Amino acid sequence: MIPFSSWHIDAAIIGEANNIVAASSNRLDPDIIRQLQQSPGQYREDRNSVYTIQRSPEMNIAIVTWASTLPLQKNWYRQAFIWLPLGMMASLLAAAFILRILRRLQSPHHRLLDAIHNRDIKVHYQPIISLSSGKIAGAEALARWPQTDGSYLSPEIFIPLRRTNGAFPNRSPT
Repeated sequence: MIPFSSWHIDAAIIGEANNIVAASSNRLDPDIIRQLQQSPGQYREDRNSVYTIQRSPEMNIAIVTWASTLPLQKNWYRQAFIWLPLGMMASLLAAAFILRILRRLQSPHHRLLDAIHNRDIKVHYQPIISLSSGKIAGAEALARWPQTDGSYLSPEIFIPLRRTNGAFPNRSPT
């Protein structure tokens, strides 16, 4: 933010019929008038000043305004010295905050809690067959955690994880 309350702006009223300056707050170079008339609607920068022209065809006049760019150039460095470090610091803090959240969300503990909350852990029943009779003696419930790629996370990985963080209690003795 660069305040320009003290930025001096000059103006001149020019008769379009013969390019005579009718009124001016400061001296205006005739070459600048010709250059502005050749490129209407655009600004022109010349010798550390910015010029612009606005025509009024019904009154047959043009209004030229101009101001020095030196105050802008001087303040630009001061403003950059203030705002650039603040912007970099804010960016670093925001990046650290986002990385912390992403790390937390991608941790195995939080992924397991999300899977439990979303009911992603599926139960598969495996029959228990008696070796002596060959008949089904019962069934064992096995927890399976499907992953986004379609595979299942091995129970050897997520069961010890749930035991260490207390995500859900033991269902059978081990």
